[in-house]
Amino acid sequence: MEQRTSALEQVLGPRFYWLCRSEGFRVDAPEGRFGLVEAVMFRVRPDEPDALIVRAGVLGRRLVIVPIEDVADVLPRKGRLVLRRAPDVSVDFLTQLRTRLRRLAAETAAGPGLGLVPRPERS
Repeated sequence: MEQRTSALEQVLGPRFYWLCRSEGFRVDAPEGRFGLVEAVMFRVRPDEPDALIVRAGVLGRRLVIVPIEDVADVLPRKGRLVLRRAPDVSVDFLTQLRTRLRRLAAETAAGPGLGLVPRPERS
């Protein structure tokens, strides 16, 4: 059986395991502390995350979607993720989520192997 590994999985090695289980980890950007991981989003593959939902802001009221490609390092013993760059917080969470869902729908409709399987009709 062929084993597929992502570029991020190759870079992080064993720390990739912790990236998939990073709920509650502190998130640091190059400018300093950014927020806490609220959830890890899995889209196509259940073993490969696509994005992180990060609770940011002084009181943690802002939710931001951070693409998984922006993760530079995972420090599991410190419960910390380090980002390559600070995410754009000018766009609100619902707009980001709506955009990602539209992109997923377009990819699913266009991709030959990723199409939706029709439901069997009930009699």
